[in-house]
Amino acid sequence: MRGLSPHKARYKRLYNRLAITGVTATGRAGWIQRLREVGTSVGCRQAIEFGCGTGADAEALVASTGWDFIGVDIANVALAVMPDRLQRICADVTTMDPVVLGVNRYDLAYCAFLVHLLTASEKANFYWLVSQVLRPGGIFMCLTASEEDLRNRRITRYFPSAYTFDIERYLPIETNVAMLVNAGFRSVEVEVVKLGEVSAKQELQFYESRASSILNLLPRGEVDRGLARLRSALEGSGPDEGVGERKREWRRTAMIAKK
Repeated sequence: MRGLSPHKARYKRLYNRLAITGVTATGRAGWIQRLREVGTSVGCRQAIEFGCGTGADAEALVASTGWDFIGVDIANVALAVMPDRLQRICADVTTMDPVVLGVNRYDLAYCAFLVHLLTASEKANFYWLVSQVLRPGGIFMCLTASEEDLRNRRITRYFPSAYTFDIERYLPIETNVAMLVNAGFRSVEVEVVKLGEVSAKQELQFYESRASSILNLLPRGEVDRGLARLRSALEGSGPDEGVGERKREWRRTAMIAKK
């Protein structure tokens, strides 16, 4: 792998650290179910995940389908934690040659919360890579966030700068759809995916571990203040008393692109 840009190197360090500490994503059952449904609809036999991390999503998916699978990520430590039965490649998805993965090979390609880590030009390169490795008629599922998703997150309430940072990182859904079409996809559908219920306590644990990439970009003081407010709410001593008992259904936007 060629030398990484500073922002990619930062994310690589983040996800390798999370792999070492055992922090995993939460509230993804609905996403796994949707992948299974779409993959089945195209007769999936071979699937590829970009930004697979430690393979938590892939392990759940493969266990219930028996599909052949390969994961791609730049986080070498995270890949080392993946179950042995899952194939993996350590590579930069914005610069790699599709021949390495196999042109027209996969029935289903997918990624979850990856594209906002890429610059606009890197997104375009990545979408082109995916279009090359999918077989004709194959499907690419990209879980991301719309402007509405970002605005309605609990994190936006407790960390005020998060929305401003993220609206630039994610780009409008319409922009991403146009980039996918430009990369060679015949059609792109957009839908809201119900990921599952997550409590405020689970969110607090997620944020305290700095597992959300945005918390590694915000000023340290803002992060500390936001975490303190959320802890107070959980303890019933803050303005959001009792929030820890509430569960919220996480919903995010997915783009489903057909080659």
